[in-house]
Amino acid sequence: MRIGIIGNGNLGNAFYKVLTSLNFNVALFARSPEATYEKNIKEIVNHQLDLIILAVNDNALQIVVESLIHISPNTILVHCSGATPIEIIENEVHKNIGVIYPLQTIIKGKTIEWKKVPIFVQGSNENTQEKLIGLAMQISDKVHIGTNENRLIVHLAAVLTNNFINHLAVLSFDLLDKYQIDKEVLKPILSATMEKILQNPPDLTQTGPAVRGDKITMQRHQNIISDRHLSKLYELFSDSIIQHHEKK
Repeated sequence: MRIGIIGNGNLGNAFYKVLTSLNFNVALFARSPEATYEKNIKEIVNHQLDLIILAVNDNALQIVVESLIHISPNTILVHCSGATPIEIIENEVHKNIGVIYPLQTIIKGKTIEWKKVPIFVQGSNENTQEKLIGLAMQISDKVHIGTNENRLIVHLAAVLTNNFINHLAVLSFDLLDKYQIDKEVLKPILSATMEKILQNPPDLTQTGPAVRGDKITMQRHQNIISDRHLSKLYELFSDSIIQHHEKK
C-alpha cells in the first residue's frame, strides 16, 4: 500500500515513523516542509497513492480535501479526528473515505507504544473499512470499529480525563507557586491517583471533603481561593461529587 500523509505536525510525523517502521511506502507532505524526508504538498499530484491520511487541524480538513480533487478517485482519503464526522471529507471525486483515529496524546519526541494505542476505524463502505482495519491492525493490537457517534463520545471522555485533569494540575501548580510552595509535594499523590484510577473503578475510590460531606473544609478552601474561575470550578466539582455519590 502506497500511503501519503498530509501534515508535518506531531500526528503526521508519528504516523510517518510507525508506517515506515512497518515497511510501508510512505511519503509525508506539508505546505512548509522541514525535515529532509518531507515533500511540498504541491508534489502530491506526482505520486500514485492508495491512501492519503489527513493529519491536519480539523478546521483545515475541508480546504485540504478540496485541493485533492485532482488525485485519483481510487485513492482512499481518511482523517484522524475523534470529534469530526466522516462526511467532512466527502467531495465529488473521492467516494472511498474514512477515519483512522488514534486515542492518544501525541507529544513530539516521546516514544509511542503503538501496539497499546486504541485506534478507531471507520469507512464509507465495506471494502474501504476492511482495508483500513487491516492497516490499523498492523499498527495496534487495539482496533475498534468507529462511528461518528462513538468517536465523539470517546473523544469527550478523553478530554475530560486528559485535558481537564491536566488543566486542574496547571491550576494546582499555580496555586502552590502563589504561596511559594514546592510543586514537588504534589507529585506522589498525582502518581498514586492515576495508578488508583487505572486499577480500580473510580467511583469506588473517590476521596476528599465533598464525598465526606465536609462542608467546613470546603468552605475553608473557598476562603483562600481568590480566582473566581477556580472558585466556580471548585464549587461545580464538589457539587458533582456530592450528587454522584448521593445517587449511589
